[in-house]
Amino acid sequence: MLVNFVLPTLNASGGVKVVKDYCYWLNAHGHDCYIYYPLKEKLKHYLTEDYNIDYTVPYLRAGGIRDADVTLATAWDTAQIDRDLPEVCGVKAYFIQHYEKLWDGRAEKTYDYPLKQLCVSRWLADTIRTIHGTNPLVVENGIRLPASIYKNVTDHRLRILMPYRQEAWKGTDDGLDALEQVREQHPECRYGVYGWRVDTDMLPEWMEVYERYTDAEVRDLYYKTDIFLNPSTSEGFNLPSLEAMAYMCAVVTTNTGAVPEYTDHGFYAFVVTPYDVGKMAEYVTALIEDKRLRVGLQYLGYEASGQWRFEHAAERFESCLKSLVPS
Repeated sequence: MLVNFVLPTLNASGGVKVVKDYCYWLNAHGHDCYIYYPLKEKLKHYLTEDYNIDYTVPYLRAGGIRDADVTLATAWDTAQIDRDLPEVCGVKAYFIQHYEKLWDGRAEKTYDYPLKQLCVSRWLADTIRTIHGTNPLVVENGIRLPASIYKNVTDHRLRILMPYRQEAWKGTDDGLDALEQVREQHPECRYGVYGWRVDTDMLPEWMEVYERYTDAEVRDLYYKTDIFLNPSTSEGFNLPSLEAMAYMCAVVTTNTGAVPEYTDHGFYAFVVTPYDVGKMAEYVTALIEDKRLRVGLQYLGYEASGQWRFEHAAERFESCLKSLVPS
């Protein structure tokens, strides 16, 4: 198949990484995939509605969007571009990784466009089906599992790690509040955040910061982590919590995205309601104080994550694309 992916930008977000991983996998398995990211001078004429989007980075591939079997929008601000492409660009599909209307009202109408929809979780597909009356396909994400379950812990102090994102809906402030509460009881532990851009001026001096880490460095960080807290208030899938389980972290996560699909509260991870800072602090504290509980959750979470291999997800994604393309 000839497959085009249209990204709104290239950055370090999980959604962009998912698209790039699928593109590379498809190319390695006999398909021909291009990733496009937009340039204002090239794509603005496709925007027939006033979205006020500033496209500031060039195409990954020059010369416009090529003829293909299928072209996929990957975010709300690429959906109209996909909708208005000529028929030679193939089946027009919408790879939906979150319900973006939750933070940008301009996204809402894009879910009514005549595009074939693929969603990364059942929650996301159910949300769009209920609100917009469409029938999305579900292609859940997968993760690359570690080759070893050895915990690369270099000292005896427990390490608690949390993702840091600047978007308010990522719940970073809630997570920091929870860790402040935990540290009042357990100042002996190490506390850290990782992210692409971290506002260190807003962090306490005892917080360790891991900024602009590569994927390999993040994996190594997981190895060195005992307890992982994900306070996000909304996710389309919630990859970080699943990845942390795969690296034998005891996970405390909000009940967002696909979390109900890959974990059970108290068995594979501790699951809390978004914004419940008190419960986040309570469960992290319990894991610090009870080694048996912590180690048990680490092993059970690791075992559960094994069902979510990236290779299986990529095969399902390939099958869905094939089902969209007329034979």
